[in-house]
Amino acid sequence: MEKSKNKIINDEYLNKENIASIRKHLKANGIVMLNEFLDVSEFRKLKEVNRKLKFKKYYDPTICNYSIFYKKTSNFKAIKKYIELICGKKLNDNCQIIKAKKGNYTLIEDGQKQSKSYEAIFDFTKNWAKTYGGLVNYRFFDKDEVVQIPSSENSLVIINANKSKKYIKKINHTAKGERLFMSFY
Repeated sequence: MEKSKNKIINDEYLNKENIASIRKHLKANGIVMLNEFLDVSEFRKLKEVNRKLKFKKYYDPTICNYSIFYKKTSNFKAIKKYIELICGKKLNDNCQIIKAKKGNYTLIEDGQKQSKSYEAIFDFTKNWAKTYGGLVNYRFFDKDEVVQIPSSENSLVIINANKSKKYIKKINHTAKGERLFMSFY
């Protein structure tokens, strides 16, 4: 990948040696977090576009309470292609932009299918404390383990989500503002 083809992504992540190192880390650990992933000016533009989106509230007390916007990943082709480059696998053409505020959550439920592939979370949220809740968690059933994805503005987390189900821990009353992130799956 070259900068001329992919102006949105931070140059550091397009370097061949860095790509090889990121792949190695993902393979060894099952998860990798890339901070300051997008070029700063491109990140600002994307964040502004997302502020204007019309989110649909999704509420079922037994499953979830949050707002969502579905997009085909063609709008985020550069990010999707990069994730695929790192994973070495094609992703489905699914992308959700999730907005969550105080009281919002998702639960693991019986009808939810376990993931069979890689997933990625791109975070738009600035200054989000872990104590607020609202973090994405992956429950791995084969290892009896939960992996919590930290929130960091302009970060991309890629995770081998095989044999897991994801949920968002309830956002509590101390939260300031709202969470906004994209989920590629």
